Amino acid sequence: MNDIYVAAKLKREGFELNASLNLPGQGVTVILGPSGSGKTTLLRILAGLEKPQQGIIDNGGDIWLDTQKHTFIPPQQRNVGVVFQDYALFEHMSVEANVGFGLTRAKRRRRVPQWLDKLNIKELAQRHPRQLSGGQRQRVALARALITEPELLLLDEPFAALETHLRHYLREQLLEVVTQLKQPVLMVTHDLNEARYLADNIGVMINGVVQRLGKTGDVFNDPRSLEVARVLGWRNFLPVTSLQGRRIKSGWGSLVLNREPSIETDWLAIRPEHIRL
Repeated sequence: MNDIYVAAKLKREGFELNASLNLPGQGVTVILGPSGSGKTTLLRILAGLEKPQQGIIDNGGDIWLDTQKHTFIPPQQRNVGVVFQDYALFEHMSVEANVGFGLTRAKRRRRVPQWLDKLNIKELAQRHPRQLSGGQRQRVALARALITEPELLLLDEPFAALETHLRHYLREQLLEVVTQLKQPVLMVTHDLNEARYLADNIGVMINGVVQRLGKTGDVFNDPRSLEVARVLGWRNFLPVTSLQGRRIKSGWGSLVLNREPSIETDWLAIRPEHIRL
């Protein structure tokens, strides 16, 4: 799969987005950030459900959006699968009809049984969404998003409404499915454990800007800024007033680090597992 590049500027009352990122063509990228930072807006722009005032989306040379050239490919032509937090199922349709919605009759006959079986919802085929549990609705929404074999899968807090034991089970199912498909997945979540478990790459979005993006381990271990570190769950921030080689000092005392810090270091935070006595 191709990398997907997106850059978008959007301004409305009380909110401004100025985000750019290069989405790897394979694996799961998770966007973390405080509420109101623009994570869901970014997903909606990629899906074509929202149009920025300025921006470009380049899917490996296939331009979905270019505001300078007045190019805008509508959602139904982008081949993007979307799973919203509320699942957005059609209440008057059966599970089978929901999953196959939008496909030709031939594709429905071939693909719907496969995906019902793959996500363990075959026995629910004739039920309606009101007859399903939260976990079952989530699997139906995921099957509907994946059945079109999308070039990009977007997940907006897909497990937020589920109980803890269901979240663990469905995380594993999701990971198994997307690993087999080898497609890019962009997911928004507030759950740090979920991000660590699922993500190949982590992006941190604050005030409409993607401030850090990289491999999951690299980002968690080296947030590079105080704001990003806070989002990633770092604690115990100590101000730094002077540096002498590997020794770092302030009013709280001094410590010798295992490597010489940057001269631009203003704050110190050490994860508990990194302390050596």
